Amino acid sequence: MHYRPEIGPELAGQITAVLRAGSANSVPVIPSQSSLLVFDARQLQKFGVSESLIPPGSRLRYRTPTLWEAYHQIVIIIVAALVIQTGLIAALLLQHRRNRESEQRFRTLLDSAPDAVYVQTKERIAYVNRATLQLLRAERPEQLLGQPGLDLVAPEWRKIVKERMQLANTTTDAPLPMIEAEYLRVDNSRVAVEVSAVPAVFAGDRSALVFLRDITERKRAAETIVYERQLLRTLLDLLPMVFISKTWTAAF
Repeated sequence: MHYRPEIGPELAGQITAVLRAGSANSVPVIPSQSSLLVFDARQLQKFGVSESLIPPGSRLRYRTPTLWEAYHQIVIIIVAALVIQTGLIAALLLQHRRNRESEQRFRTLLDSAPDAVYVQTKERIAYVNRATLQLLRAERPEQLLGQPGLDLVAPEWRKIVKERMQLANTTTDAPLPMIEAEYLRVDNSRVAVEVSAVPAVFAGDRSALVFLRDITERKRAAETIVYERQLLRTLLDLLPMVFISKTWTAAF
């Protein structure tokens, strides 16, 4: 049997109400908390009495909470965290897939480019297209991939190219001005090229997209034109002397 501390105050209140009214019949019936039945869950368990047998509205004390009642808030938090984490992982996988598809389209576009194009990441060659292999007389990409970018440049041009590489790493998206330089082929022969570059992001790393155009024939044609002009100028300089010599000989 349990001591009910709330019975005393309730009983005193009812007696006071009767005394003030002068009659118990004139006092309205007020439901009392002391009239509720209270059961000890430990005793019910001890005697094998099911909780479903107690009267409705009864109180059950000392009842051991179920795992769900005890930890439902923690379970809800863990489930919510797992749902959020799963959503983030799915978003990352989708983004990774899109990046791979974008990179594949990028490679396909560069492979079909008529000019030589390579990607330089952290000052090393990260990608070369087929035109670059042909220009530098390489049989397979592995001959160039992973090499320092400056190793492709003729020694007398490396200082200028290195300054441009540093500029590409510090600038935003502005393309670098085009210059003429000489590159070294795999067989150590030289090729004259026009070089232009633009900052880019390749495989998640800050890189430079470098374009090379073979200008050997153009330089050869320019040199031929210069040679012919010099030859013509030399002939023109000699022409008055020949004319005077022939005129003097004819007079005598």
